[in-house]
Amino acid sequence: MLRWPNNSFKVHEKGDYFPLIIKVALAINLFNGLYFFRSPFDFYYGYLAYLILFPIFFVRYGIPKHFGIISGILLVSALFHIYIGNNTLGSFLKVFIGLFAAYLFFYYIVFKSGVKLVLLFKFYLAGSLFCAGFGLLQMIGHILGSPSGSGPLWLFGFLTAYEGGTFGIRVSTFFGEPTYYAMFLSGAAFVAVHDLIFQNKKFFFSRLSALILLAGVYFSYSSTFLAALGLSALLLSINYGFFRYALLLIPFAILGLNQLTKTSDEFESRIEGVSSLFIDAPQKEFNVFDYHGSAVILYNHFYVAKENFIRNPLFGTGIGSHPVAFDKYSLTKHIKVFGFGLNTKDANSMFNRLMSETGLFGLGIFIFLILSGFVRRRHNIDSNLWFISSACLVIILINMGRQGHYFLAGFPFYVWIYYKVKIESIKV
Repeated sequence: MLRWPNNSFKVHEKGDYFPLIIKVALAINLFNGLYFFRSPFDFYYGYLAYLILFPIFFVRYGIPKHFGIISGILLVSALFHIYIGNNTLGSFLKVFIGLFAAYLFFYYIVFKSGVKLVLLFKFYLAGSLFCAGFGLLQMIGHILGSPSGSGPLWLFGFLTAYEGGTFGIRVSTFFGEPTYYAMFLSGAAFVAVHDLIFQNKKFFFSRLSALILLAGVYFSYSSTFLAALGLSALLLSINYGFFRYALLLIPFAILGLNQLTKTSDEFESRIEGVSSLFIDAPQKEFNVFDYHGSAVILYNHFYVAKENFIRNPLFGTGIGSHPVAFDKYSLTKHIKVFGFGLNTKDANSMFNRLMSETGLFGLGIFIFLILSGFVRRRHNIDSNLWFISSACLVIILINMGRQGHYFLAGFPFYVWIYYKVKIESIKV
């Protein structure tokens, strides 16, 4: 049987145990959305860590009981819908194998590696600060006239500069897309906002590093950054006493977000597009050019997921089945312009995808986890726990609203961290 050396995965007496191989595995998964290849399936560079570590973890620790039961139910549901034509075997296998492996992989790191919870989370914060600082340098270089999309700041063409924003580009650093960059740094943005306001109670960032992180993520010009700031204000109010701080934080947050929105046409058009389209809520083919393109894509996938859910409410139509539902119910099938069929595989948001592919079963698991797993700031609980809980909750909620890939950029890592924080809080 394949085993680690006898001294592996044991916590050092000083509590600083964090093997280099785990750091590398986390770095290339949490802070990288780039592909190694895309055919016959999407293979991210982070998957290289799976190939090395997953077999060893799996042999040693096996499959946790409750995770195995959930996976079994999803497997049976998907096979049934493959049989009746609501899903395809190829699509199911690609998604299910990746989903199963990713959640198990990060379960092993969070629960079995022996690395302390706080060290894992601070590694995420340090990596986020590096990415944001790099993004800030990319924007400064662009403003000073350095060619965007080439040169050392863009790894000589390996990284992409996206058009848009106040200065002509939107940065994404190593995440592949500006939205993903803002999305997965949103938890660090929560901590940065806290440490900027409450420096005497800081968790990780100095005021300067907090400003660097927030400025770096701002230049993504993604509306998810504004959502992260809004959620941060709400969670800080809840944790510090809603009635005590809400009167201070919420008005400033509203004014601040309003001003941030006006700093870029990119922000303003996206937010206006989403709000207008969801208020209008068309139920049949409509003029997509009346709204921002990203708003059309998000709403269309919500409509598809809703229609599929109405017909298959308990377990959806199975993991990997949303493209089939999209072909049936999409409101933009008549549009020949490229782009309005984007995100067909991931439904453009985790909520949409869970509703479409797993029904009440999958949605119920996540809603239960979010509501029951939240750890508030209390005097009798280690102060680190509520920071970590709130930061991971920001990431989870933003993914629920804006990104539907089940395991992109190490998303299961934040789910398991959030769950483990709850377990640790019960022990206190």
